[in-house]
Amino acid sequence: MKSKIKLRKIKIDQTGFHLLVKVKLNSKPALLVLDTGASQTVLDYHIASAISKNKAKRLDDASSTGVGGEQLQSHLLKVEKFHIGNVIVHDSYFVLLDLQHVNAQYERIGKIKIQGVLGGDILNAFGAVIDYKKSELVLSYRKSG
Repeated sequence: MKSKIKLRKIKIDQTGFHLLVKVKLNSKPALLVLDTGASQTVLDYHIASAISKNKAKRLDDASSTGVGGEQLQSHLLKVEKFHIGNVIVHDSYFVLLDLQHVNAQYERIGKIKIQGVLGGDILNAFGAVIDYKKSELVLSYRKSG
């Protein structure tokens, strides 16, 4: 089966744009930036307690590198239900990072706040296809039942 998810395109400068996708994290709405260059889906560390009763686990032997090359301390959070379109992913672990610097940039250009980044792990798992003309993300999945 396929799930078609509407994307929101926001202009970030004269020639560039970002694609945003609405998801639910344990039934709580969230807005993620679709990033084909991100290897993993990342959630903002500051929303962890609002979306999950699980405690974030610090990864002492791992850090992530931001776009500017800075090292960021990584944490993991278990999310019981991750909804994206008609797709529901159960018991997933997502990387937590402090995304205040990203939201500060969005605020600077007058854009809305995001709660994370939809990365290659989810995109690859569901054979994602991005239709830029329709502003649509298409995911393939098997219907559970």
